[in-house]
Amino acid sequence: MKFLIAIDKFKECLSAVELTDIISDTIYDIYPDAEIIKKPMADGGDGFEDIIINSTKGKHIYCPAHFCTGEIIDSRYGILPDKKTAIIEMAQTCGLNKIPVPLRNPMNTSTFGMGEQILNAIKHNCNNIVIGLGGAGTHDMGLGLLQALGFKFYDNANHLLPPAKGAKQLTQIAKIDDSNVPEAVKKCRYTIACDVDNLLLGEKGAARTYAPQKGATHEMVEVLEIGATNFAQVIKNHTGIDITNLKGSGAAGGVGASMTALLNAKMQPGIDLVIKYSAIEQYLSQGIDLAITGEGKMDNQTLNNKAPWGIANICAEYNVPVMAFCGRLGDNCTELNKYFVSINEISPRNISLAEAIQNTPQNLVKAVKQVVTDWQKGN
Repeated sequence: MKFLIAIDKFKECLSAVELTDIISDTIYDIYPDAEIIKKPMADGGDGFEDIIINSTKGKHIYCPAHFCTGEIIDSRYGILPDKKTAIIEMAQTCGLNKIPVPLRNPMNTSTFGMGEQILNAIKHNCNNIVIGLGGAGTHDMGLGLLQALGFKFYDNANHLLPPAKGAKQLTQIAKIDDSNVPEAVKKCRYTIACDVDNLLLGEKGAARTYAPQKGATHEMVEVLEIGATNFAQVIKNHTGIDITNLKGSGAAGGVGASMTALLNAKMQPGIDLVIKYSAIEQYLSQGIDLAITGEGKMDNQTLNNKAPWGIANICAEYNVPVMAFCGRLGDNCTELNKYFVSINEISPRNISLAEAIQNTPQNLVKAVKQVVTDWQKGN
């Protein structure tokens, strides 16, 4: 039996690597002679850089950068073996799970550190910058990042806005000056990897959908919506590009939206990039009996370029059956179920989230043993 394990993290529980190892060990207990291909997945958020660099045998680079709450950290990004492509994971300098709960306030957190990472990558002769969005505690539409790269922003009184002050500045921006942005920054090719297709504004936009998860109150959400509307208009005045209709512009507080207009960035589903760099098709073409994927929660949002959806799609091209495991399965997932031989919720419904997280390893082992064994008997 030949298995492919390509699972994403269970957020705030187990990493993709940890889940992959648990599933692999469990399968070996059932089939000691099994051949297992381990390809942990990410769709732009936590683990994106690590997974790609490990898959490609690239190099991790450490550099000082500002964390989104202001302190300087020893941040990390990766460079591929081509020595020209940098892999930057937004969660490194802007990760919500790294922000103490009392400090979670998207009005104040900044993406400035991401810009510092880009500058460091350019100093290492990289001109192809791949940025994985996700897991962010910021909502400044990449304002801090752009300031770090040399963009200047002015208010209505023509006062220069200071850098790294967070989303509260979005309502103040009246003019953009990119005359001091280095040519090396402008000449880079930027690819934005994201896992959602939300627009920037509206009921399903960045502020109303994601800002509350980052610590925003109802009042903050409305200010963020006004700020994003203002910045989008200023960007349109400057570039002629309307970012409000850009699919995925609501991802990670609008970072991809502003970079698309001001740096000619291209947005792409993160899972497609991870699949590409992990060389999964190479293994699928050689024959796989069963692929195993999943994420912490699976529901109809999984169909919007989440990792399990990407794995299901690529496996379908090679007629490889796909089984999924998740901590929780949403309701009314009829459409989602069509793409998997089974989707298996590993945690009982009658326990708390805290208890489910605590018992995830043993619940996963139990589920994999039962489901994989039953699947093999049926085949």
